[in-house]
Amino acid sequence: QLWTLNSNGTVVGRESGLCLDVTGAGTANGTAVEIWTCTGGSNQKWARQ
Repeated sequence: QLWTLNSNGTVVGRESGLCLDVTGAGTANGTAVEIWTCTGGSNQKWARQ
């Protein structure tokens, strides 16, 4: 899959238009991620380090 990291912190699938989303807004190591409709929630904000 190809992804785009947008300036607002969302990571969006180029084909699907869906956002990379942390399941249940979890913060623990190993928390699952999924693709989901973009909502602008904090569980869909990412940053490069």
